[in-house]
Parts: sequence; C-alpha cells; structure tokens
Amino acid sequence: MDEPLLDVFDIQANIAPGFRLPHQWVMGFAGSFISLKEVLKYLAPKLTSMQQAYEYHKVRKRLSIEKGIFGLKSFKLHEEAEILWFNLAIGRDLLKELKLLAPEMQDASFAAGMYNRSFHLGDPRNEGEQGHRDGWKFGNPEKTISLLLIVGSSKESSLLEQADIFEKKFHKLIIYSEAGNRLENDTEHFGFKDGVSQPRHTRICL
Repeated sequence: MDEPLLDVFDIQANIAPGFRLPHQWVMGFAGSFISLKEVLKYLAPKLTSMQQAYEYHKVRKRLSIEKGIFGLKSFKLHEEAEILWFNLAIGRDLLKELKLLAPEMQDASFAAGMYNRSFHLGDPRNEGEQGHRDGWKFGNPEKTISLLLIVGSSKESSLLEQADIFEKKFHKLIIYSEAGNRLENDTEHFGFKDGVSQPRHTRICL
C-alpha cells in the first residue's frame, strides 16, 4: 500500500530538513492531557514546518557559497539573522490517553518503550553502574515525559529568553531542561562533520 503524501506544512522542520541551528534547547514536560492543554495551546501556532526551514536553509546555502562563508558564521548572512523555531514530540503515554494508537500498533519497540528495551540496546544491567536505566534523568517510570519540546535559534540570547518564558509559565510541568550549541569547528560530538552522510539533504544542510 502506498504511503499518503503529506503537505510540507504538516511536517515539522526538525524531521526534515532538520533545524541545524547554532543554539538549541530541549525541554521535557510531564502530565496528563488536561494538565498539558495550555502548553499545547501555547505551542500549536509556533511550530515550525518543513517548508519554512527548507526555504531558510536554501537561502543560507546560496549566500554561503556566494561569499565563501560556511558553518556557524553562515547563519549571520541570512536576512533573517534572528530566528526562533519550535518542534514538539508527543510521548507514548499521552498518545494512548488521546487514543492515538497507530504508532504503538505499528512499532513494537515504541510500544515497549526505551526503559523496557534498555538492556536490549546494550545498557548496563547492574544498578548503580553508569548508564543504568534507573539513573536516567528521564525516561524511567517515575520520570516519564509526555511532551518533548525542541527550540532552536540563530541567536543564543533569543533562545535563553524563550526558555525563560517557558520556565515561568509552565515550571510545574517541566521535569527536564537543557541547552546545547553547535561546536565551533562545526562537527558533532564524536568528532565527525555533521550532515554529510545524508545525500538527499546535503544541498540544504551546510
């Protein structure tokens, strides 16, 4: 059976072509649908589409090639020198509460959850050992995330301001919050240049 065609405005940007922004913030929310309703209402109009990110990166790459400026510095070439993007993932338990069961029915690993599959993935089996599932910051039965928010920005101060807004508005629901930045040499954390193994997206992932 052929998969349905999806509108590029209905696909979140961090799925394709990817945020790839210099500064990003990850925030995890816990709770039922009722408790998270205001979070969803606040985020819904802010979510960034695939089309929006594609158009941005297309212009950024063209300017980057024209001026010979790549990596982190290329974000300053775009006329949108300051952007703020949002993407949201919904956890298994919240999907079940909303009776959206398709992901769980189609993927046994998703249905089981990472906590139950931890040992299958090679994580340590001995309690207290580094990496054991009971030491996870979230993802165990006591700290299950219902919503995972990713915020990306071309400007660190804008990202920090937005994170502060979330902390003030929804602090009782946040169980995890962490910031991250692209490395200065524009490689990922294992030392490899990021994105080059994705030939379909190479044209927009400089």
